[in-house]
Amino acid sequence: MADMIRFLSTWQPDLAQLRGVFTPEEQATLEAARTAVDSAHRRVAYCVWENPFARAGGIFAVATHLPPALRAAGDDVVLLTPLHRNLASTPDYPSLHYLGEVSFEYSGHNHRIELFEHRDGLDNRWILMQGWRVFDAPGGPDRRNPYA
Repeated sequence: MADMIRFLSTWQPDLAQLRGVFTPEEQATLEAARTAVDSAHRRVAYCVWENPFARAGGIFAVATHLPPALRAAGDDVVLLTPLHRNLASTPDYPSLHYLGEVSFEYSGHNHRIELFEHRDGLDNRWILMQGWRVFDAPGGPDRRNPYA
């Protein structure tokens, strides 16, 4: 755990990789936002496709075990993830805490996303997003794969 905390506290962005994706002006905006963060108290929003109800491989393992290490380093962490409503493993709605909804426009269409909260056994706070026409993976033949 100490190695993970040391790594997280000394992390620096790979500027060469950023140059391939962002303009110099965008890089300056990102750097200004990054350096304005109060490192004594950070809020981390971890966006991940897999969650306790939609697992397909190693991404879920990282998503569930990295937040406790970040919290041990003093960070607040929330995991943002789709509520894959078509999967066989999707929980019953009464087992989730309904938070509300948000609306946004994307690609010329209005979308409404409902937000639900789930806490797992490691005290991770998952915000599950359900959107009609968004996050509608059928799950493959057994309805268990969030990528199918």
